[in-house]
Amino acid sequence: MGGVLLVDYAVDVLDQVPPALTPRLAAIGPAARGVRAFDVDAAAGIAGLMRHVLDGGRRDVVMLAGPWWLPGTRRAVDAYGAVVADAGAPRRVVSTDLTARAGADAVREVRRRWPRADAVVAMSDTLALGALRALAEDGVAVPDDVAITGFDDQPFVRDVAPTLTTATHPVEEIAAAATAELLGRRRAERRTFPSHVVARATA
Repeated sequence: MGGVLLVDYAVDVLDQVPPALTPRLAAIGPAARGVRAFDVDAAAGIAGLMRHVLDGGRRDVVMLAGPWWLPGTRRAVDAYGAVVADAGAPRRVVSTDLTARAGADAVREVRRRWPRADAVVAMSDTLALGALRALAEDGVAVPDDVAITGFDDQPFVRDVAPTLTTATHPVEEIAAAATAELLGRRRAERRTFPSHVVARATA
């Protein structure tokens, strides 16, 4: 028994899948049309990061989101939006590619558009790393002037200075569960994996 595992796919890909293939398909990320989805609870992770920076006294929090063609972007932005709405804070989102260079450019755009912004919640650690480097080059102190958070808890975030506050994303567990079920080895005990905040120096 074999199958197809979708990773980092565009939102319209599932519209092109023949119905006969659906039972042999699984996705790492949000899915629909009967396709099995294995994913981190990114909404809970983003919401946790938002509450963390707001509880720390930040009031003007900008989200650096991924490109809109990624299925997970809308979910992350919705989670961010729900928390800022509950807090009565402004909603500010910049969508960009998930690269360090894009993170640097995006945080500079944030500083131009919203100079009073005091926190940036990035949709990935790589975006956050680019933002950190740009702020350091521009003489902006983190976290004194602007707090920064990422998402994924990649190994490199422990080695940057200052160390990056982020949320966990158990990629290995997710991929293993999806692959094992797709190959018929075992049925996954769960398909949604928890994410929790890892507080470090940047927020």
